[in-house]
Amino acid sequence: MIGFELPPVGWPIKPKGRSESCGFHFPGEAFFVDSGTSALALALKVVLSSSGFNVSTPQPEVILPAYVCPDLVSAILFAGAVPVPVDLAPSSSWMDLTALVESIGEHTVAIIAVNFLGVPERLYQLRDIANAHNLALIEDNAQAVPFFKDGKFVSHTMIGDLAIMSLGRGKPMSVLGGGVIYAENQHWRGLVQIQLNGLASQKTGVARYKLKVCLYNALLNPYLYWLPANMSFLGVGETEFHPLGKIEGISDVHKRAFFANISAYEEQDVSQVLKLHKALQALPKGMLVDLGSVALAQGLRLLRYPVLFSSKKHRDTFFRRAKEKGLGASLMYAQPLHDIYGLGAYIKNKPSQNTLEFAQRLVTLPSNGLLSDKRIERILSLI
Repeated sequence: MIGFELPPVGWPIKPKGRSESCGFHFPGEAFFVDSGTSALALALKVVLSSSGFNVSTPQPEVILPAYVCPDLVSAILFAGAVPVPVDLAPSSSWMDLTALVESIGEHTVAIIAVNFLGVPERLYQLRDIANAHNLALIEDNAQAVPFFKDGKFVSHTMIGDLAIMSLGRGKPMSVLGGGVIYAENQHWRGLVQIQLNGLASQKTGVARYKLKVCLYNALLNPYLYWLPANMSFLGVGETEFHPLGKIEGISDVHKRAFFANISAYEEQDVSQVLKLHKALQALPKGMLVDLGSVALAQGLRLLRYPVLFSSKKHRDTFFRRAKEKGLGASLMYAQPLHDIYGLGAYIKNKPSQNTLEFAQRLVTLPSNGLLSDKRIERILSLI
């Protein structure tokens, strides 16, 4: 719709919050760095140091899903490892467990379990596989807020050895920058601290940061978001590979903003997402796969609402019409890792049919505060 487009993701950032009364507690200890990519890269460096790999030995390998953000590849390469994408299970964001086990080799050191838009991986099953092959398990919560269930923060015991969280633009608890690596086990916390020693922190001025927050919040208005979203040279929403250059500590401004915005996350109204979920359940069987239902059934929140259409043709028709109406639909990464420009030379496996079909059938719908009853009706009419 000319002059109007829902942002596919994002909630306003509060300049101030009740940081002293938040119920958010990381298990063990949390360490803050400049981005979620840096957090994952640091976690992998910790795993490699623990495994005894160095530049003189064959490159270690890290397993990850074949459909993820290319920033995961950036983190793996920065740490000095080889990315080994694993095919997805049919009509699922989960890795195929048989394919995963078959991908484990003598140089494999870790498995990255990705929480896809709030849909958690099967962590207990991945833990069993990791234990059986003496591998580290890293929980990637870049697209989710851990320890939050049924509208409140809960006590939690980690399943992975290390876990990461992103605070970047468009993330569940965004403050426009920063990442967290956390660990419950003292052994892993000690190794993280070694990697952090001597790390310089980013410097961000308070005035400049407040200006960026104001601009970000303003662009969540559909009548303003339409403009940058339709300027192709800005590349809004495009999936690109960017090598990671360095890791820095988080700025004081971003760290304070994280704790100040926890209450804002708690107060988000997700009732419309539940209405969308209920409406999707009423559609004729076989029309689409409601991926988001996995998270909602567990009392979890979605960053975006992912669905798989019955075919690429059906998906493409819906997406084109939804874009014309400005309904905030997205193709997410649009393609498997191997097909993203600049990545083919760095990764080990090519995706097989399940991942290709997933990429061709996926659409995400907005799950932010702009999802009104009328917009839900329009989405359903286009499906």
